This record gives sequence, C-alpha cells and structure tokens, in this order.
Amino acid sequence: MFKNYITVALRNLLRQKRYALINIFGLALGIACCLLIFLLVQEEWSYDRYHTKKDQIYRVIVREHRTDGEIKFSVLQPFELAQAFEQSMPGVVRASGYMRAQGNVTYGEKTSWRTFGLIDPAYLHMFTIPILTGDPNTALNDPNAIIISQATANRYFDDIAPDYSNLLGRALTFHGASEPQDFVISAVMKNVPRTSSMRVDLLVNNKNYQNFHRSDDWGGHTSIYIELTQNQTAANITKTLPTFTKEHAHKRIQEFREEGRIIASDEGYQLHLQPLTNVYQNTDIRNTYEARGNIQNVYTLAIIAFVILALACINFTTLSIGRSTSRALEVGMRKVLGAYRSQLMGQFWGEAILMTFFALIIGLAFTELFLPQFNTLAQKQLTLSFTNSNVWVGLLLILICVGIIAGAYPAFILSRIHPIQSLKGRTTFGGRNRITRTLIIIQYALSIGLMTSTGIMYQQLDYMHNKNLGFDTEQVAVVEVPGGNASEIADRYKAALQSASGIIGITTSDRTFTSGSSATGYRDKNGKLHFIRQLRIDNDYLTTLKIPLLTGRDYDPSRPSDEKQSILVNETLAKTLAFENPVGQIFAGWGGDAFNNPTIIGVVKDFHFDRLHTEIQPLVLYTNPTGNERRAVFIRIRPEQSAKTLAHLEEVWNTVAPDRQYRLRFLDDNLNKQYHNEERWNQIISYGTLFAILISCLGLLGLASLSVARRTKEIGIRKVLGASVPNLVNLLSIDFIKLLLIANIIAWPIAYYAMNKWLTNFAYHIELGISIFVISGTLALFVALLTVGTQTFKAARSNPVDALRYE
Repeated sequence: MFKNYITVALRNLLRQKRYALINIFGLALGIACCLLIFLLVQEEWSYDRYHTKKDQIYRVIVREHRTDGEIKFSVLQPFELAQAFEQSMPGVVRASGYMRAQGNVTYGEKTSWRTFGLIDPAYLHMFTIPILTGDPNTALNDPNAIIISQATANRYFDDIAPDYSNLLGRALTFHGASEPQDFVISAVMKNVPRTSSMRVDLLVNNKNYQNFHRSDDWGGHTSIYIELTQNQTAANITKTLPTFTKEHAHKRIQEFREEGRIIASDEGYQLHLQPLTNVYQNTDIRNTYEARGNIQNVYTLAIIAFVILALACINFTTLSIGRSTSRALEVGMRKVLGAYRSQLMGQFWGEAILMTFFALIIGLAFTELFLPQFNTLAQKQLTLSFTNSNVWVGLLLILICVGIIAGAYPAFILSRIHPIQSLKGRTTFGGRNRITRTLIIIQYALSIGLMTSTGIMYQQLDYMHNKNLGFDTEQVAVVEVPGGNASEIADRYKAALQSASGIIGITTSDRTFTSGSSATGYRDKNGKLHFIRQLRIDNDYLTTLKIPLLTGRDYDPSRPSDEKQSILVNETLAKTLAFENPVGQIFAGWGGDAFNNPTIIGVVKDFHFDRLHTEIQPLVLYTNPTGNERRAVFIRIRPEQSAKTLAHLEEVWNTVAPDRQYRLRFLDDNLNKQYHNEERWNQIISYGTLFAILISCLGLLGLASLSVARRTKEIGIRKVLGASVPNLVNLLSIDFIKLLLIANIIAWPIAYYAMNKWLTNFAYHIELGISIFVISGTLALFVALLTVGTQTFKAARSNPVDALRYE
C-alpha cells in the first residue's frame, strides 16, 4: 500500500511539473528561512546553558520601589554581600562576585586590549570553566594571580607547550586605572563559549577592583551569583531573603531611604533570585556587566519564521484548491474501483509529505548556501550540525507538520467527493472560492504587514542617524586614553597638538558619548530627589563640539575660580529645578564639599549625550580636577587636511604616551554604532520580508496559471467577439486586485498597532504617517499585478483558434 502511494504520488508530481516545482520551491524557501532563524533563535536561547550547575546558580537582583512610584531593578551589590550569602544563608554552597572590565595588557613588546573578569575564587567551582593547566583550587588565591584564555595565550606567546604548562609563572602587565600592575599566570583556561553572558579573556581576583574601571550604583560594584545545594530550591531561599536583607543590607537600605531613592517600607528594597539561564534575555536591569540579548527580537524572528512557513503552506493549499477540479475525476474513479476515503486521504497526505521531503532537501541546500551571508549579517558563527539531535528533531517536525498542514485540504475535501457526480463532471466544491480568496487575503495581509513594519523600522533608523544631536559630529576624531593618569596624558596630548595647522579645535572629557556614565543624586528645596548626570570637560568643550550656549558665559581660562567654583548646566536641568534665572545662582549641595557650592555661569542648549532610546536628562558640565579622569580627546579636523592630520595625531601620541595603545575613532561612526544592533535586526527582518513576498508571488503565479487554464475557452470567445488584450488582462486581474485591497485593509491597522508599540522603545522617534502604509500596499499590489499580468498577458495574446480547440 505504501509503495503504491509513493508511486502514484511521483506520477502526479511528474504529470503536474509546473505546479510541483512552484510548491516545492516555495516550501524550500520557507524551510530555509525557518531553519536559519531557528539556528539563530536556538543560539539566543542557549546562553549560559552549557554550565553543568546551571539549574543551581542564581544571580541576586534588587527590586526597588522608587519614591516616584516606579519599579526599578539593579544588580550591582557591595562586595561583602557574596561572603554574607556564603556564610549566613542555609542552602547556599558558594557565592561569588563578578565584574567585567577592559584594559591594555602588555607582555614584552606586545600590547592589546583585553577583557577581564574580576571574580571570587569560588567562581571557578560554580561555573563550568575547563582549566587546561594549573590548579583551579588555588589559581586565584593570590591576588596577583591571573588565569588566561587560550586566545590570550596565543596572542602573547610564541613558545607554547602542548599543555600550556610552560606559561605558568610568566607575568603580564595591566595598565590599570591608577598604575600599571603585574599579574602572574597561574592557569590557562579554554576560551569562554560564545554563548556565555560573561565572556572574558582573563580572570583575576576581585580584590584588585580598585585598579579597574567599574560601574557604581550607590556603593554597589559587583554582580553576585550564588550556588544552591542540590536539594535546595530558589523558592525556599526566597522565603528567607527578607530577614537576610534586613540583617546584611540595612545600611544600604537606610542610605537609600535617607536620599529619597526608595519608599520607607519593606517593599522599597527587596532581594530576588534570577536563574542563570534568564540573565542574557533580561533587559529590564540596568548597569549590568553581563551581555544582554533582546527577547523581543527573538520573539519577532520566531513569528517571522512561522509566517514564512505559513505562507508556503498557504501556497500549497491554494494550488491544491485550484487543481481540485482536475483531481475530482481521479477521486471518482478510485472510489468506483473500491478505494476507501481513508486510503484517499493517505494518498493526498502522502503526496504532500513527499513534496515536503523534496522541499526539505532543497531547503537544507539553500540553508547551507545562505548560512555564510546570514552569519555575517547576524554577527554569529552558526552551523547546521547534523550531530545535534535538536536539528534532527526540528527537521522531522517540519516534515510532518508542514506535510500534514499543506495536505489538509485535499485530504479532507477532495476525498469526500461523490463518485457519480465526479464522473458526470458535476462536482462542485462548496465554498471553494471563499476558501481560496480567504487564504490569498491572509497571505498578502501577512506580507504587507511585514513590508510595512520593515519600512517603519528603516525610517526610525534613518531618523536616528540624521537627527540633530545638538552638536556637530562631522570631522571629529576621538582618541581614548587608557590606563592611569588619563587626565594628565590627555592634557599633554592636547598641548602637543595645539599648533597643528590641520586642527580646528581640541577638547577633553571623561566620556566619549557612547561609553561611560556618571550621575549623582540631588535633593531640591522641596526635598525631592533628582538624579543629575555629570560630565567633566575642559575650557574648549563647547567651542570644539559646537554646542550652543543659551545664556550666560562659557568657562574662562583667565578666571582661576571657574575650575572649582563654576559649572554649566543644560536647559533640562534648569527646567527640572525651576530656575527662573539660573545664571549666577548657587547650586547649593550639589557635588559635595569638593565643589564648594558652585555657581551656575551658563546654560547650554540641550544636546543628546545618550542614545535616542532615552530622554535628555538633567546635566552638569564641570571642570573640577577632583572629578572623573578625562579619558576622551575630541579633535576637530580640517577636511582638506584630514589624511595628513590623522598621521600627525598618531605620531604625536607615540611621543606623548609610547606605552599606551593608540585608539582613534570618528565621533559620527561611534554614534552610529550605537544603533548597530537595531540595524542588524532590521536587515534580518528585511530579508525575511523579501522571502515572504517571493513565496507569496510564487503562489499567486500558480493560481494565475490555473485561473487562465480554466478560462482558456472563455478567453478565445471574448477575443473572437472583439475583446482587446488590455481588456482581457483587466478582466483576469480584477479579482486579484480586490483581494489585495482587502489584504491592505486588514494589514494596515495590525502593522500600525505593532509598530506604534515598537516605537515606544525610543524616547525620540518618527510619527507614523499614512505614506509608508500606502507605499507598502502599492508596492505589494504592483508586484502581484506583475506576477499575474505575465500569465494573463500571455493568455490574452494567444491565438483564439487554439483557445477554442481547448478540450
């Protein structure tokens, strides 16, 4: 029986080559897109799941109920909390802090920028970190010990033994935040997997944290991870957390309450446990060292994969409906010869699964073909590994599910045809046109929705790239100063460049716009707490970056008092604190004793110092030398001398700071890279949309061919009676146009709702207008008409005599 099903299915496919090819090619494209997205989604979900104790490890997070009513989450804790968990919390085996920092590391004449993980020794026993050489039990007991990765070893050393043992005892020099520091290699570990949220090149004891740049959240510097015993649950630990919090975090809680940061109740400050496997996908937590994904993008891609596969299945179904009349006689004959309905259903499903099998083979070939380009686009290293059982399970599910769904209509509808009616040619399919029309509408509504969404994403990205940020980004080079004494080196570098003819202006700051952040709390006269951002700058900051001054004056080098007693503020701060005439006012209480109650000497026009995802916040620009190190040098270059000037910049750097790595970027490139992630996801979604439209057009091509074939005799009669080619094309295309118009009506509101919600992620965004919806709908209509028109135009130009001989 099975052999007969296969034989008949192959004959039917060979007899209807054109429709079989359309179906198989459409399914293959859908499967290829689905597999590519499946590989990406699988990797996004696999972060941190390679750890043997993944189900026992949790990150400690803080839930804060702010005085303004907001609920905020944070992870940065005091270092002592890890020890408190380990010693005072029953059910906790180990605890470790984790910090991530970067800096220059030197060995001999080789210097490179490396990523550090600052941890407690217990970290090595909690997480799966294969040690190639060295003793993990003692590797970090010495504060000056360091564990390096294979990649780091290969970067610095040429004489590496097969087991890396000859590297133990060698010293690497880290150019820290305050002074250079030597670390002695105590172990070599395997490279951290790319699916780790804590990807580092080097591991050191977190007792060295003061020599590293770090985030600060009111005394909290490190993430805390705990490992539970095997018989312990997070739910049991959570019950004891309130008592633990009061005992070990009471000073911090009291400080937060006194500053007005949290409400004065137990709900103001609560510790919670977050599973290790949820760390990467959680985007609600700020100031985190761990890498973070975007769960919304993962869901979006999964939906797109489903949509593309659904479109391919719809193609199969609509073509099956279109061919139902020609298959009716076959069904009647089989029933007369004794076939049962179940056998016919098996036949139709067999054909669908066989066609899906062929599509799956071609889809796998497409996947391998597109995978390198997809990896480049997604910035991944995905592979289609057939040794992975998940891949085989996924392929089997695709084969069965797609085959069953695609073959559902012929299996259920065609198999119930009455044999007498089919043999007399009187077979009718109730609602056949309604089903076909509905499927076409759904198909194009999905395609138009994707097209519209992609267009809106592109408009938002274009808006972010071209929005006036409040300062001039053109021809501004940024040189970052690593290591200690950054302000001193930045000043020497600036002084050495002052006389260069190719430089228009030069200034320094404690951040490069795209990295770093500093803020402090300030209580106004009504007792309300405000978080005020701060930038340490020099006297030439406004003129070099061309930031407008609204009122007052800029810093004046001839006034020594400006350095410690004067500040500039942005207009948002002036509005927030309701300063009617801010210039000349004493900003009492801001910045502590070091600033000696500074005077506001000017108000600058608001400019964007953060990404456009967030609103412009109150800002103070100060020059006080007790502030953060100035690690960024901004140099405005004359366009006509850019090549010569860039060479001069590096030459001077090698003279001023020969022991520091030279790192130059252009400001506009840095700012655009802030939205690289959005661009990447938009490109992936764009390609998905393109494939969706292509699959829809394949289905429409097949339906148009079937429609023309059924109306061949009608076309011949109309031509004999004088119908012109344009008239016939309009006649055959008008039904499809109506369906596409309905599809637009359905797709537009859905796309509007979805994209309006997406735009809420940006504090500054475009306004949704009708134009993008009209353009998307018109483009879909044009592509569909082009697809249908090729078939109808060919039929309309055929010889009417040949058409009247039809049948």
